[in-house]
Amino acid sequence: ASLAALAGSRYQNRRQMIHRFEEQGPWSYEDIRPADIADCREIAASWADCRMTGAKAGDPCIQDDISATERMLEHYAELGVFGGILRQCGRPVAFAVGEELDPETVLITFERAVPGVKGASAMLNREFVRRHCADYAFLNRACDAGDPGLRRVKMKYRPCRLVEKFLVTGV
Repeated sequence: ASLAALAGSRYQNRRQMIHRFEEQGPWSYEDIRPADIADCREIAASWADCRMTGAKAGDPCIQDDISATERMLEHYAELGVFGGILRQCGRPVAFAVGEELDPETVLITFERAVPGVKGASAMLNREFVRRHCADYAFLNRACDAGDPGLRRVKMKYRPCRLVEKFLVTGV
């Protein structure tokens, strides 16, 4: 509920970002339909181009993330996931996909935004929560994969708890 309303001083920055987004032109948020998958791919490609530049270019986790996004979009209808696409001035600028983790929790599996669109991520998160999370007590924003930027963003939402994750591999 707090992420849908963004009330109080702790979310002042998020509200300012959303206001900046709204100032850039008319927007809409709609459930992802099969016809929107091409637009989601366009957003994901823009996001991937940005992530693959600079110091992160050789990071295999980034390539794995890009591949996972593409596979999810390829099989979106079959996976039983749900999500929404954010448009500004009719142009697709961000999308989010989630799934029910348990009866109390929604897991946001993918959030992608076109780089440089101010406030798109904050607006996407708020609208996803409003549309898809009303019946759930918790929202899991998934793993930040050790990325300092993703960790900072996650922490700005003031999580009620963090769960440490591990990767187990065979020898």
